[in-house]
Amino acid sequence: MDANIAFVGLGNQGGPIAIRMLNAGFKLAVWTRKPEAAAHFIAQGAVWAPTLHQLAVGCEIFCVCVVDDAGVLEVVEKILPVMKSGATIVVFSTIHPDTCRDLAAQAAMYGVDLIDAPVSGGADAAHEGKLTVMIGGSESAYQRCLPLLTCVGAMIAHLGVIGSGQKAKLINNGLMAANIKLASEAREMAASFGIDIAALDRLVMQSSGRSFAYDILTKLPNRAAFAAGAVLLKKDVDLLESLVEKSETPSGSHALIEIGKKVSTIFCNEPAQVSDAV
Repeated sequence: MDANIAFVGLGNQGGPIAIRMLNAGFKLAVWTRKPEAAAHFIAQGAVWAPTLHQLAVGCEIFCVCVVDDAGVLEVVEKILPVMKSGATIVVFSTIHPDTCRDLAAQAAMYGVDLIDAPVSGGADAAHEGKLTVMIGGSESAYQRCLPLLTCVGAMIAHLGVIGSGQKAKLINNGLMAANIKLASEAREMAASFGIDIAALDRLVMQSSGRSFAYDILTKLPNRAAFAAGAVLLKKDVDLLESLVEKSETPSGSHALIEIGKKVSTIFCNEPAQVSDAV
């Protein structure tokens, strides 16, 4: 196949990442369950692979950006037997660090490296190449993938061994979820006091209480617009909780999780559709 980069997971996050790679001149091959879902990327220069096996054969870097642990496991376990020794798998998905560690051990048996590279910033940052990319894995694998990562991320941080990127992403998203819940309660409190919410929003965003989460809330046309995002945040907070339960994390840090878990209560009555990124 006339492409050395493979990509699976062309959803809301992965799609813009793949386009950034194509625009940067990388030879990219893609696969989706429904061929028509890849039409836009093929029109941009991507090569279509009829099967996952054909996608993986001969590639140097295989990118995975599917929704959850089950999806990543399914993809990686299918491609490893046909990947060439010396290749690298980049997991852009946000999943449990232990999943990355276990898959990295499996990959090593085939002479394949695996790094975790979850991202933060959302679809807009992905389109603009301004994502934050959090890397866990060996220095050699990180350096090998850095030219590719540079075209999608404005901030790329190598945080340590395999799983470190996932741990950092889960902490980040735990903070995000907690901040959204606190910002929502602050606005509800202001409304109960009879304060003009639009005026409060302008004030807060120029004051010490401002936050990225508060800014998101002020820009939502309605709560349904963030329902899918809330589902993913809740998933990540649950992963963080399971990680904390198995560690010696100070008990004071559990407050972040308890507040973050309540993010779903803000949007629980709204319809949420999480994109099937494969």
